[in-house]
Amino acid sequence: IPRDDFMPEYNRMLSYAEKLEGRILDLMKWRREAGTLGADLLSQLIRVHDTTGGITNEQLVGHVALLFGAAHMTSAYSLGWTLFLLAQHPEVMTSLNQELLAGIYDEPLAAFDSAKGSLLDRVLRESMRLLPASSYSQRLNDVPVELGPFSLPRGTPIIFSSFVTHHRPDLYPEPDRFNPDRWLTIAPTPYEYLPFGAGPRMCLGAPLAQFIIKTILPRILKHNRLSVVPGAEVNGLVVSTMLNPISGIPMHVAEPDGRFATSVVTGNIHSLVELPAAAHERRAAA
Repeated sequence: IPRDDFMPEYNRMLSYAEKLEGRILDLMKWRREAGTLGADLLSQLIRVHDTTGGITNEQLVGHVALLFGAAHMTSAYSLGWTLFLLAQHPEVMTSLNQELLAGIYDEPLAAFDSAKGSLLDRVLRESMRLLPASSYSQRLNDVPVELGPFSLPRGTPIIFSSFVTHHRPDLYPEPDRFNPDRWLTIAPTPYEYLPFGAGPRMCLGAPLAQFIIKTILPRILKHNRLSVVPGAEVNGLVVSTMLNPISGIPMHVAEPDGRFATSVVTGNIHSLVELPAAAHERRAAA
């Protein structure tokens, strides 16, 4: 129920939405007036819209906003969590670094060839399993349905969590551990592994998000050694369905010298992931 402090913020959101719509319309106009549509994603969306019809120009604006917005949010969070997990697991990063030094990812699209870059693929699968950027989704059923012991009338809000599913020990032994090699032996169904959802309502931006991550990640890791700032507070919080690193992930960026090491961190990340102990912690325990 709107309160006195609700409407000003809501009106501000509507103002941002109008500006975003205007920017997208300008971009579409510029693309159309360029003469020929290219092979970029926006051109393909416009081409389908103009040749097949079926949706209005306003709906096309919505598709463009959702595709780019959703894909870039999931990309940013997935990339950040993946870099964090690699920095905190030096044995995995060492193995991946060997692939980078061998030049496996130097040729275009090599990261998408599982025969050439299987470790990178497993790292991303495991990162998006352990800390899925989209941690839960919502649906409304069109028809009455029996779901286990529940009788759901039409229009019932249904919430399901990829985070909860991905941490089920019956599906993933030692579910809180970052273990990319588990993907050498497991083959979960689309409804057991669903970082982007599943079925006909699967996230439209999933292919774009994965393309962005697999293109950028090898370039970052080949030219930099990233390590988490010792003592950093790392917290994850679900904001508008997204698992957001709300306190940031402070990193040191160094030359790629191959000296990978775990750092001690604080924050609720320890309730989300089982992190290996840093070297000085292991020495103290011994």
